[in-house]
Amino acid sequence: MNLIDMHCDTLWKLMDLGGKGDFVNNNCDICLSKLRKADSMAEFFACYIGMTQMPGNNTEEKYEAGYEHALKMIDVFHQQMENNRNEIAQARNYDEILELNSQNKLAAVLTIEE
Repeated sequence: MNLIDMHCDTLWKLMDLGGKGDFVNNNCDICLSKLRKADSMAEFFACYIGMTQMPGNNTEEKYEAGYEHALKMIDVFHQQMENNRNEIAQARNYDEILELNSQNKLAAVLTIEE
């Protein structure tokens, strides 16, 4: 059976690790070896923005900080896609998930949370 996990916080957790982890080696719930072992075909990687935790004195400043935080997570996502391009690639729709699976690659879907 091929699994599709619709949510993980690995991007957010990798940012908390300060660059000390990646999709191969981390202390997060999701890494490439665990996904392979579970026979996964796709993982949805959430860019979590905890707006109440964002710095700023007002809503506008918090939104700006949240936007910048999301951009950093997106950069981490793209860096991990490049670093692990033989195993995982970004998918933007179901057809791309199936195509990547036919190439024996994991599909990664980027999402935004909050």
